[in-house]
Amino acid sequence: MSRTRIKICGVTRVDDALAAAELGADAVGLVRVPGTPRCVADAIAAEIVDALPAFVTPVMLFADESPSEMIAAARAFGIGTIQLHGREELLTASGLEPLRVIKALRVTPERIRFELTQWRRIGPANLVGIVLESPVETGGSGVVNNWDLIRRLRDENYLDPLMSPPIIFAGGLDPKNVAAIVREFQPYAVDVSSGVEDGTKGIKSRAKIADFIAAVSEASKADS
Repeated sequence: MSRTRIKICGVTRVDDALAAAELGADAVGLVRVPGTPRCVADAIAAEIVDALPAFVTPVMLFADESPSEMIAAARAFGIGTIQLHGREELLTASGLEPLRVIKALRVTPERIRFELTQWRRIGPANLVGIVLESPVETGGSGVVNNWDLIRRLRDENYLDPLMSPPIIFAGGLDPKNVAAIVREFQPYAVDVSSGVEDGTKGIKSRAKIADFIAAVSEASKADS
């Protein structure tokens, strides 16, 4: 298998972003959803983007904003990749070009098959990833994903790795459980937020980030 990539999401401090980059993360997520505990202030978001080294991608996360607002914010911070975490439709994503778009989908038995079919088969050209999230309204909840349903989706070929865009796994991941998920599913990427925090939302633990990245790396090597 190819190496599983890693995104550390819900970063609110420059030091945490730099720690993630130094320890081997591929991407850092900045939440731009007003009223949520990890929503990062404009000044801090700008500092984080400026501080990140080359080849570590900043990803700005929105929920149910208009395309014009998301494009304006991404341009203001010099960000080329955004993540949609609300109830956005296909037309919303296609209206965000030239930005690269990642779409989060809730893993619920009522909707996930339809949504995976829709987004993977007729998704816009600028769609570069789909996140399988816990069936809760907001990300970073720490709620464990419905892995039994995800296994059924895999067995029914909804997660075919040869299809585009690739699948990113999220939902209650932490340093203790992520290796098993990587070994079983061999995902393109994993996305973690609360699983590398020490109890305060938005404040990351360098030790937990290190343990999480090491677990993913070792599991990837074991299956290569």
